Amino acid sequence: MENVLVKVFEREEKACRLKNSEFLPGVVYGREIQSKKVKVNKKEIFACLLENGERALVNLLIDGVESLALIRSVGRNPGDGTIIHIDFQVVDEEDVITRKVPISYVGKKMLKSKGLYLQKCHTTVEVEGMVKRIPERFIVDLSSRNLGENITVKSLNLGEGLKAITAIDKALAVVSRL
Repeated sequence: MENVLVKVFEREEKACRLKNSEFLPGVVYGREIQSKKVKVNKKEIFACLLENGERALVNLLIDGVESLALIRSVGRNPGDGTIIHIDFQVVDEEDVITRKVPISYVGKKMLKSKGLYLQKCHTTVEVEGMVKRIPERFIVDLSSRNLGENITVKSLNLGEGLKAITAIDKALAVVSRL
């Protein structure tokens, strides 16, 4: 999947001054660059987050220079959940990082037809590896699962070059009776 291009602009104004504008405040940082206060168009970043999630790998365009970046943090208003801030970490594809990766489950209809359902314990798995090897999400097929089966970190297909930081015997979900 090709990374989305996100345009950010350096900002001088304080973050609170952007509250009622078309921009969202943020920060860009990384090993090779000095931290910069930035602003990003709200419509563009909301569309990016909706399509790619809050842990997306994006191409960041700042001052005419394009860099690979991770959306590292999305700050939300605790009262209403609206997004109020975003952090980008500039990375190289070969950098080794630690990242929480979401888990998606497919085949839930098959479970339901057997009178079973999935009881989720955890929604992410923390892994370490090169940026280019860390998937957007882990997909678990439930169609052949039976009552009482645990889905653990060990049962995921982590892929070459990835190491689980989350304990490999940790139960992520359990197949239960309706």
